Amino acid sequence: MSFGRRVIDPRASFLGLGFLIWIGAGGSWAQTGPLPITLAASTSPVTAQPGVTVVTLTCSGLPSGTITAASLNVTLQPGQGATGPALTTQVSGFAALPVSGGRITFKVNGPNVSTPTPYLVSVSGSTATGTSFASSKPASLTINPPAQIVSIAPSAAQPGQTLQVTITGQYTNYVQGSTTAIFGPGVSVASLTVTSPTTATVQLTVAPAAAPGIRSVTVATGVQSATADLFSIVSPSALLSINPNTGTQGQSVIPVTITGQYTHFTNASVVDLGAGITVSSVAATDTTHLTAQVAIAANATAGNRSLTVTTGSEAVTLANAFTVIGAPALLSMNPNTVQQGQQNLSVTIVGQFTHFFQGTTTASFGAGITVTSVTVNSSASATAVLNIDPAATAGARNVTVTTEAEVVTLANGFSVTNGLPVLTTVNPNTGQQGQTSLAVTISGNFTHFTTASVVTFSGTGVTAGVPTAATSTSLTVPVTIAANAPLGAQGIQVVTGAETVSLANAFTVAAGTPVITLVNPNSLQ
Repeated sequence: MSFGRRVIDPRASFLGLGFLIWIGAGGSWAQTGPLPITLAASTSPVTAQPGVTVVTLTCSGLPSGTITAASLNVTLQPGQGATGPALTTQVSGFAALPVSGGRITFKVNGPNVSTPTPYLVSVSGSTATGTSFASSKPASLTINPPAQIVSIAPSAAQPGQTLQVTITGQYTNYVQGSTTAIFGPGVSVASLTVTSPTTATVQLTVAPAAAPGIRSVTVATGVQSATADLFSIVSPSALLSINPNTGTQGQSVIPVTITGQYTHFTNASVVDLGAGITVSSVAATDTTHLTAQVAIAANATAGNRSLTVTTGSEAVTLANAFTVIGAPALLSMNPNTVQQGQQNLSVTIVGQFTHFFQGTTTASFGAGITVTSVTVNSSASATAVLNIDPAATAGARNVTVTTEAEVVTLANGFSVTNGLPVLTTVNPNTGQQGQTSLAVTISGNFTHFTTASVVTFSGTGVTAGVPTAATSTSLTVPVTIAANAPLGAQGIQVVTGAETVSLANAFTVAAGTPVITLVNPNSLQ
């Protein structure tokens, strides 16, 4: 049988199809090599780890027909100039895409690499009807070393502590909801938040009984797992006591003993009790006990002090560990202001380092203030009951409290303010219709009357003239009552500059005395 003349199509070699030949006089073209397909420039993801990462690769230009994962072959070889181990692939899936396209899913198998290494990915296969195809150009894929934990910050915690740590990885692929972390017994993970493929924050709770020591931390995302000994449980160092724990201002030599727990005291430890206290001759009897000499300056601030001992990077503090006892003093009065004329005012006196004693302690608030009683509440607290003279001088007062030989004074510790001006009496407080030049004296408290004060009545028919006499609290004015002035009570108001005081129903107009004023005619013949 004759097959006719065979003609080679030069385009076939250029397209990577092998050879296309024409068979027979009325024959057809026949393929002698695989059809070329086009791969995406890189895989997704662009990096992978052997035995860990599932990779996808899209392609186009596939021949028509059924293609399955089993009919595909994905091969890897190091990129140009790169060296790496021989790797294989396991194709797990294929999905057809529109317009002769497809998506291949595979996993890389083989030994790990020590540094990121570029590989070229090639694909070949055939359809169910036997049409073969192969990639005309490889895709790129970087093979990474195994996942690592680079750092955990902070890298240590104490028993009973709750904290947040940041885990930083390398060649990791952390995924929110999938990535987990294990810190070992006694450390529970409350939450893990992925912030990037290589970083995550973890909220930890360390049990009070968690054993001290280095912990292996494991972070896993699916089959990708990394473990590192980068976290520790450390025993909490602390100060327990300083003995003695008090000293007085000006005391020059106080031997003290300091006791710690899980500390690392040495002769080079630095002891600090705050300003005004000098510590010398520090010596460590062991890692948890120190002896030292303490000197307190005469002007050192009295009160509680924190003790801090620093040994290298270890710094431990005990709050309110030492008390400087100072000279007795008054601290405050409450209330610390009062008005002129106020009576039975209870004032709380607060001292410091004082020795108030019931029946012995007395208090003085200056001229014009009478102390009716002093009740001692404690050695540093007393209550005084005061009566303020209406004429007491306004302004700040020194307060002095005396307990036998102990005399303490608070400068400007108490103030007297001006009383509220008021009218108190009007004398006489009545007048008859038709009365003239009636001398009326008006009295007030905390007023500032002068002869320039202006007096008015609230009703009609009653007028006051210019004051004839005045003191700051007493004013005398002539009053004229019209014959037809309305009967009854009227209020009085006194204005002295910006000061206005009034008293309701202070003056009453009474009926005039009946008199015969005219007889007409007053004669007879």
